[in-house]
Amino acid sequence: MVLKAVFLDLDDTLVATSVHDMRAFAATTALAAKRSAGVDQGTLLADFKAAFTRVPWDPEYKVEVTSWRGGLWARALEKQGVAAAASLGDELQAWGGISRHARLHPARLNSLASTPRIRAPLARRLSSLGF
Repeated sequence: MVLKAVFLDLDDTLVATSVHDMRAFAATTALAAKRSAGVDQGTLLADFKAAFTRVPWDPEYKVEVTSWRGGLWARALEKQGVAAAASLGDELQAWGGISRHARLHPARLNSLASTPRIRAPLARRLSSLGF
């Protein structure tokens, strides 16, 4: 057997991504506050996370996930009376989320670098399995 690829689910398994997510969320809510004066960053994040936890994607699969999550940001912004909530919500999702054209926010991506503490045990385990 020839190994062609190894897929790893890093989210809070090999890498504590929730710590890195906090950095990306902080940068994203800071952008919201910069774009719209008076935005309470803590409330914005709490409202977004509450909506995200309830329904992270369209349950009917009619709205693409990036657009859906832009809408979650928009509704969180609307709760604070932000006038251009829809467009800012999409901007926040593109800034801090993943889409076909965006990448992970640099604050998150730069802190996800693999470390020897992760690489060495993983290499030993794969080796023990014959890979």
